[in-house]
Amino acid sequence: MKTVINSMEEMQQYLKKGAYVFTTDVEFTFDVNVSEDIHALSIKAQNLSAKNMTAARINAKSITAVNVVSSKGITADKVSAKSIQTLGSLRIKEANLERPIAMENAEKPPRSNKRNVDNTQKIDNIATPVGIEANAQAAAKEAFSDETIKSVFSLLDTRRELEGVEGTESIIKRIEEMLSQLVESVVKFLKATREGKTADADIAHFAIKEGNVEALKEVVAELPNLHDKLALSVLNRGDLVGNNMLQEIINATDDKKDFVLKLADRLMGKSDIKRVVKLLSQTAQHLDHKSLESVLLKAIEQDKKAKDTKMSRAVISAYTPLLVKDFSPQILKYVIKNNNIAVAKELIDKGINVKDSAPILTYAAAKAGNKALLQKLIANGSDVNSQNCGALKECLKNKDIKSAVLLVQNGAKMSDFLKETRLMSENGDMTHLDKSFVAKLRDKCKSLEVTRPERSVESEAEQAPEMEQ
Repeated sequence: MKTVINSMEEMQQYLKKGAYVFTTDVEFTFDVNVSEDIHALSIKAQNLSAKNMTAARINAKSITAVNVVSSKGITADKVSAKSIQTLGSLRIKEANLERPIAMENAEKPPRSNKRNVDNTQKIDNIATPVGIEANAQAAAKEAFSDETIKSVFSLLDTRRELEGVEGTESIIKRIEEMLSQLVESVVKFLKATREGKTADADIAHFAIKEGNVEALKEVVAELPNLHDKLALSVLNRGDLVGNNMLQEIINATDDKKDFVLKLADRLMGKSDIKRVVKLLSQTAQHLDHKSLESVLLKAIEQDKKAKDTKMSRAVISAYTPLLVKDFSPQILKYVIKNNNIAVAKELIDKGINVKDSAPILTYAAAKAGNKALLQKLIANGSDVNSQNCGALKECLKNKDIKSAVLLVQNGAKMSDFLKETRLMSENGDMTHLDKSFVAKLRDKCKSLEVTRPERSVESEAEQAPEMEQ
């Protein structure tokens, strides 16, 4: 995809934070002369003048800039700049530079800053980036030429300027690829050569990319304003190193529980299910059961709006049985009432207490009309005789004969149920009273030889209220 810009008026809409940022290839049909930076996937123009330029490829008749950065190559009749950094080919007729050209696979610096080069000739072997010696700051600093240091810092500055600007991810990725080729380890380079307020933030960022846990640990306590951002970056790794890094970040926070809860809330707000699971899987030990319950409830509310169960299922999948066993049974009731059967089953399987508030749970399960869930509750000790035969009355209301039989098979008292139906008849509440259902339930239970010690199913059924057909 290519963006064609025909005037400065059109160009103005791409101005962001002191730079013109294009998330596509861009072609300028007029002479560009601006004091801001220009960043794009690739640039094509006639005469191009800007503060700094970053693109995969740059093709222009003339280029004027402070710094020009390209990952794949530059083609121009004339280039005037303080520095050029490229990992690709450089085809120019005349280059007027204050610093030598930094290129990949170079062997020696140029003898002159002004070069006349054939337009079709690729320039190779100009300046050499040298690797840093591990764990030796002085030696490492000496291992880099001044040009390499300036080139890396220029790229770092450009990356930082673009960070957070919408649509610049691919440009930042190219810059970081260039950095990794210029120096073996950006972290080691920064520790050896850089000072200043931004050094710790850069070290933390590249420590995460390079998987350097110790480097992150050294600086993370000094970056309280970046803890959430660093944690989000770490969660993208999805490996053991990332898990260790996340723990280091959490350990550096003042309030571990508050940090995790806010981060989980932020990720749920973005519907970032993958990172929610990673976060909770690694940080649940920092939360009490009330906090874990609150996260689940938020996920359920979000699912209600989205009309699915994805987030709540993701959250409960990250909880271990050791954590779930202390949950309030009211959580399970709420889950069932919201008809989130998958999460309800998961809670039961992970050991939530269904005995202490069993009447409410059995009632709620019957109300949901889900026989499998009802079976699971009963198997885990839920009491089927509850709330004045509430579960059986819900089966009557829903015409759910299968669940009703299951309840009777597991101890629900038909005699109490029939007393309740008589009261309903006497009170004139005929809305859900169905004699045929009672008769059908009696027949089903009789055929399955379901009896109660105190009274047979037949004798109980005889006491069913008389109703008009």
